[in-house]
Amino acid sequence: MKEFIPNGFVILARNICDKPLLSNPQYLKLWIYLLTNMHTREEAYTIGNTGITIEYGQYLRATRIISKDNEYMEGSRYKSWGHTKVHRMLKDLEANGSVILKNLQNYGTLITVINARKYGDFENYRHKVETLDGTQLKRNWDNNKDYNNYKEKNTSPKKSNHKRQYSDAFEGLWKAYSRGPKWKADDEYRIALEAGVDAQMLLDAVKAYVTQEVRPDFKGEHLHRWIKNCRYEEYQEEAKDNRKIGGITLTYDLPHHLR
Repeated sequence: MKEFIPNGFVILARNICDKPLLSNPQYLKLWIYLLTNMHTREEAYTIGNTGITIEYGQYLRATRIISKDNEYMEGSRYKSWGHTKVHRMLKDLEANGSVILKNLQNYGTLITVINARKYGDFENYRHKVETLDGTQLKRNWDNNKDYNNYKEKNTSPKKSNHKRQYSDAFEGLWKAYSRGPKWKADDEYRIALEAGVDAQMLLDAVKAYVTQEVRPDFKGEHLHRWIKNCRYEEYQEEAKDNRKIGGITLTYDLPHHLR
């Protein structure tokens, strides 16, 4: 008796390689994760009594759970993307025109894969569309245009740095650790706050990093890379949710993925 493979399958178009963003293996892993978990039945369904309806090509998941779902082995240790990194990667996919994101507060992020039906329909793969010379396939999109649009939206112009207005909170962080391009650090700082990272916790983590790691023979990592790589997660013990100063307890909320 023939043995069938459980859980079905998804179609992966060959022109996935035309997307510059997906040449990054981590983005490719996330993209395949979304394709294999999105809803692929024509009938929409509602989640319990929430009133949230999931339609074809959609997936509802908290970014901290997506991080857990995508754990991988490196050497003998399990590693995972940080909560902030998942948020940033999804934002990049949205800017690239691959997904639409909608924050549903306590339920997570509703992710809609654009053109899910188009790329999931066998009929759209039956015939090759040829160019006039009959030698090359016509692309479904102009990937150079896609890449230029993505780059234009996500690259901060260096020449306009002097016009940038920095928040007081960021200035406090920069005063604690000012290594690397300031405008890049501000970009990553804003992304981290948007993803739910607490500003005070981030400042405490930076101070702990400077105290423990920075030495005369090691000036430390550039601040924008430090934030982008979620290095603050390594100092969560020092960045506690309760701090006592002069007998007064100051509190702040840690994001869910640090609790």
